Amino acid sequence: MVKEKSKSQKRRGWKIVLIIFIVLAIILGVVYFYFSYKIKQNSVFLNVQNTDLYNVIARFGLSDAVVDISDERIVVSYNLENLSQKNEALFLTLGAAYQISPDSKKIIIVEFYKLVPVEEVSIFMSDVKLYAESQLSEEELVEKMKIKKIESK
Repeated sequence: MVKEKSKSQKRRGWKIVLIIFIVLAIILGVVYFYFSYKIKQNSVFLNVQNTDLYNVIARFGLSDAVVDISDERIVVSYNLENLSQKNEALFLTLGAAYQISPDSKKIIIVEFYKLVPVEEVSIFMSDVKLYAESQLSEEELVEKMKIKKIESK
């Protein structure tokens, strides 16, 4: 009879250990999913389009470039080493932005010379699309651009 009590006590002990293990596993699972959800909410995801546009600009030789692409707009800034390359850089950036993110609504380009802002150019992507499809001449495209000269203080 003593042996039977001993076996039932061992079984009861194992049952208690198993219940404690299951409860701990459930608690750890809930904590894990809670924190992984919070991390996903607060994490920053890289936009591959930013990298693609930056690489095109860098290959052209524009330094100190910053690129930010969203559905609403594309913002690009770069430093011109030589003011004579201003138009080439502008049209290269417009073309690359159109190729990489044609669904954005607007492009804003801020040009710097010797790390001092020179001008800000903004244009709607729909106008760039018309130019890319040869439905708009270069002169008409330039007319549609809002060019704001930035005076340094």
